[in-house]
Amino acid sequence: MNRFLTGMCVGAVVGVAACRGPIPLFDDGFSTFGTISPEANEDVAWVLQKYGRGPAYRIDSTNIKRILFGDKATLFNFTDKELLARMGNPSSARAFRVWNPAREASLVALRFRARGYQVEELGELDPDVPESAMVFLRCSAFLGTVLVFRKHFFKMGPRPPKYVALAS
Repeated sequence: MNRFLTGMCVGAVVGVAACRGPIPLFDDGFSTFGTISPEANEDVAWVLQKYGRGPAYRIDSTNIKRILFGDKATLFNFTDKELLARMGNPSSARAFRVWNPAREASLVALRFRARGYQVEELGELDPDVPESAMVFLRCSAFLGTVLVFRKHFFKMGPRPPKYVALAS
């Protein structure tokens, strides 16, 4: 009986952590939408907050200013123009959590190439992301979207800070 109760308690703690933690225990990837400036990022955050989808965390790096929203599956970001150009100027991205980003990106690229699409594996573009943790894939099958294959949030670096609006 004690093992059963202990198991139930541990399961409840893990469940609460997965639902309320800053980074989801069960990381399913995310959808990213680009904005034209850091100020526009803040304005989008205001709109989403007004309609019940408030910002939760900042996941900024040297070249990208990101806001992760409370659903833990939506990111809005402003990307430095040089980096954005290297990515092909996408307006959105869909990220997938995988064990081996390079291998998964290559497998998906093979599929798209076999179907006649132009594909470019962009590799690691963000200097603040650990080596081999993220691979970008640009494909002519999409209009302004890139695919991102990345490791779990826990392997991407330290926990991001809570969201605080930037000074206007």
